[in-house]
Amino acid sequence: MQPQFTAVQPQYTSFNPYQQQAQQEALQAEYLRQQQEFLAQQQQQQQQQALQQQQAMQQQAFLQQQQQEEWLRQQQQQQLMQSQSLFAPQQLQPQPTGFG
Repeated sequence: MQPQFTAVQPQYTSFNPYQQQAQQEALQAEYLRQQQEFLAQQQQQQQQQALQQQQAMQQQAFLQQQQQEEWLRQQQQQQLMQSQSLFAPQQLQPQPTGFG
């Protein structure tokens, strides 16, 4: 098998300042696009965290309200029972005995 020598022809490209400027502008545009995308993702993440925090606080407030309502209900029930025993003493009913 004979090695094949292919002559590499040098390619002389004339320097094109317009092409270089266009490439640089394209790179800048891509960089800005990526930066905007990153910022949008960050903003979305922050909004999600804020929403979760808000929901957690609402849930906590709801539970506290339920506990307070339950505590108030128990207090009212206790007061009611105390007032019944204070102001309306129970009459002792004669209990029927087994001796007829």
